[in-house]
Amino acid sequence: MYDLLTKTIDYGQKLTDFLEIRCENIVDFEVALENGEIKRISEGNISGCCARALYNGSWGFAVTEILTKESLFSMVKSAVSLAKGSEKSKRQKIELAETKIIEDNVILPVKKDPTKVNTEEKVSIIKRMDETVFDHSDRITSCSVNLDSHTVEKTYINSEGTNFTEKITRTEASIFAVAKDGNLISPASESIAGTVGFEIFDEFEPEQLARIVAERATKLLKARLAPAGEFTVIIDPGIVGLLAHEAFGHCAEADFVISGSILKDKIGEQMAAENVSLIDEGLTEGALGSFKYDDEGVPSQSTMVVKNGYLESYLHNRETAKIFGVEPTGNARAQSYAQDPLIRMRNTAILPGDWSFEELIEDTKDGVYLKGSMGGQADSNGEFMFGIQEGYFLENGEIGVPFRGATISGNAIQVMLDIDALGKDFTMGREGGRCGKIQSMWVDLGGPHLRTRMKIGGE
Repeated sequence: MYDLLTKTIDYGQKLTDFLEIRCENIVDFEVALENGEIKRISEGNISGCCARALYNGSWGFAVTEILTKESLFSMVKSAVSLAKGSEKSKRQKIELAETKIIEDNVILPVKKDPTKVNTEEKVSIIKRMDETVFDHSDRITSCSVNLDSHTVEKTYINSEGTNFTEKITRTEASIFAVAKDGNLISPASESIAGTVGFEIFDEFEPEQLARIVAERATKLLKARLAPAGEFTVIIDPGIVGLLAHEAFGHCAEADFVISGSILKDKIGEQMAAENVSLIDEGLTEGALGSFKYDDEGVPSQSTMVVKNGYLESYLHNRETAKIFGVEPTGNARAQSYAQDPLIRMRNTAILPGDWSFEELIEDTKDGVYLKGSMGGQADSNGEFMFGIQEGYFLENGEIGVPFRGATISGNAIQVMLDIDALGKDFTMGREGGRCGKIQSMWVDLGGPHLRTRMKIGGE
């Protein structure tokens, strides 16, 4: 295959200014269970290639799933033709920042390859999770469990001389349960995931994950509704990571910056409290957003987006890096060979401070403690709204009675500026999932417990 791709590059680079080819073999498995019944078992194996051609400052993109010389050559001709067809309408000619030439063969380590785990064992895992939830309480009325794995073998080659192969495996399990008491309904969810194989279930016992969900759902039936207003809040690492990714990180993606995000023209300006630093990186072993090379052949790295409160960098592909006069950050990622790469986050987190969790609680005389996100949304102005699974009142430095049904909202910049204490219990990995910016992409997130100010929506 490599020899065939080399011949295709040799053929194509005579037709255009720059050419890259990315081929992938993808093996997916998913099993879904709902209330004790298997709803879906699916397994797929697909392969294909794409070509991106840059001609006179304009991109052309084409795909084929027929991996023959004739088909690959035809794919390249189509990409070049599309680039030529759009060049006249291009207002600004595309240029690419320089990057070093890469030659490598990478296999991210996996102890238990999902493709070699039989279906019966996979089904057994989610059945045990389902049984654990329903055994916990007769107030649990519904439960859904999903388990999936994704293995991709990628080959990348371009006309500048870069070529590499990389094999990445990701595994994920998620559970969602609902408890009911009369008219009261209480949902809860958890997931575990990583750039790992089925050894993840040796590290995180599936039944323990199910117990956490069942206990949370039933416990919150007795909780009062969330209060409404602006509060001093302590948020857990999962919510911190969601804030870093959704509310701030997207605003730092250079394509959004060019479109006018709240961080446009803000490099060097204070965007957070001076004790706050935020990174986006692809190097943490086992984290969902980790990889060695992005889909433009740029090495993954750790990018300091905010350093000691001040905006230091945007997230770039080669095109935006050239526009801003900086080096690419390794953030060009595509969902599969069927899509061209976009600027996407990897593992995004706020770095830790020096407060213990106990000190954070004891020092907060009046406020709330929030745990467990339920997802949410944010816009290019940094305005966000997230759902929260459980909350607790803080009174005189102690954790008090619980509440449920909270949402948090605010402006990410103001919330970052209001951070006055950072925990030292940093976590990265196992908190992530898939980000839906046009294409679905594996990402991870994290941080420490921290204290700031937020609006809470409740009764």
